Amino acid sequence: MRVAIPRMAESVAPCFEYCCTMAIYTTSEGRVLDQVDFPLRSREPLDRVRLLRDQRVDTLICGGMQDVFEKMLRGSGLEVISWVSGSVEDLLDMYLRGRLVPGTELPEAHYAGPPGGKRRTEH
Repeated sequence: MRVAIPRMAESVAPCFEYCCTMAIYTTSEGRVLDQVDFPLRSREPLDRVRLLRDQRVDTLICGGMQDVFEKMLRGSGLEVISWVSGSVEDLLDMYLRGRLVPGTELPEAHYAGPPGGKRRTEH
């Protein structure tokens, strides 16, 4: 399973269309096996949609996003859990435990590194 989270530092980006980095996690049996960070140089939201499709992402966890992009992603078969806020680590943990729902708001927590895996950056 591949899970994507648009990031700003260690928090989920408040807006899908304007995030700086897309973190993509490979998960299995409730654990993170790998993480790759994709720096987003283009300001075009459709490039983010293409990245998710090209990377075969199954689930997107994100803050706010325009309805047109959410419908486009859902139409492509992606699960979208939107309008969440908090640390990437905590939100991913909730997702892996089956407890993350749209609209979840978590207080920020101190980030200690990727949950259970190594972080890589694509250039």
